[in-house]
Amino acid sequence: MSSQLSSVLAPFVGAGRALESFGEQKVLVDATKKFLMRDDAGKVELIVLCSAAGGPEIVARNVQRAREAVDALGADLGMAVLLPVYEGDFEGRTFAVFSYCTPLVESGPRWWIQRSVVRPRLLRWLLDSSRRTAIEVSEEQLESAVTQPLEKMMQDEGHSPALRELAHESLRAVRARAWHPKHVLVHGDLWAGNVLIDQRSPGGSLFGRLVIIDWAGSQVRGYPFYDLLRLSCSFGLSGRRFFRTFDEYCAAIGYDRAQGHYAFAATAAELGERLEHWPRSSYLSTIERCYRKMVSGR
Repeated sequence: MSSQLSSVLAPFVGAGRALESFGEQKVLVDATKKFLMRDDAGKVELIVLCSAAGGPEIVARNVQRAREAVDALGADLGMAVLLPVYEGDFEGRTFAVFSYCTPLVESGPRWWIQRSVVRPRLLRWLLDSSRRTAIEVSEEQLESAVTQPLEKMMQDEGHSPALRELAHESLRAVRARAWHPKHVLVHGDLWAGNVLIDQRSPGGSLFGRLVIIDWAGSQVRGYPFYDLLRLSCSFGLSGRRFFRTFDEYCAAIGYDRAQGHYAFAATAAELGERLEHWPRSSYLSTIERCYRKMVSGR
């Protein structure tokens, strides 16, 4: 596969450039294949994503939704969205070529240093992004987009009793007009593995431009708080610092803390309606972990 794809890329990168398989190649019908391409000095220059046969449009969807995110965010905040430098079709599959950016360190002392620098910058971006894209759900959409998913969540015994009760409280609040749901731009999988650093920009490996990848599951009209909670779990934001950030996020979109909890319930309910290839067991455990973070800060 890599040699044929190299031939397809030759008009863009030049002939004779080889692709190297990169990362864990998951055995899933819709998995995205990843390849690296090096420059003449042997330095990694590009990363190529190619859709698998079972999900031939997944890379094209990733790119399209990334562009929609940039349109919603504007040029300044949209700088955090990594867009391709080249894209196309290959044997019925879509592919895209991106400039190579460096993953965050995964463990050890350097991770602690990097996290202390990256985390506040990323949280500020998230708050600013949600503030800019927040819009009330229209009255016409409330029933199908909010109340019906919450009703299903209340009856879903896969969720904990506490989460089901929160869904019930959220439903009462929206029907009593004590809370009016809002949409924001949502990435949908915002954790450390999807945050990179563009070391070519000023600041290098610590202060270089932050870029966010993997926008295939994003929504311009999603629900707030899920990204914040996933990010908090991944970056170890806890205790008083977490609750300060949670309250700041609430204020950014015009909620109090209780309404923030309702919004998370709406998020959880909506996600349950569109699992696609996400295993239900993983969805349930992820939502429960986010809920515990939200109520306990741990």
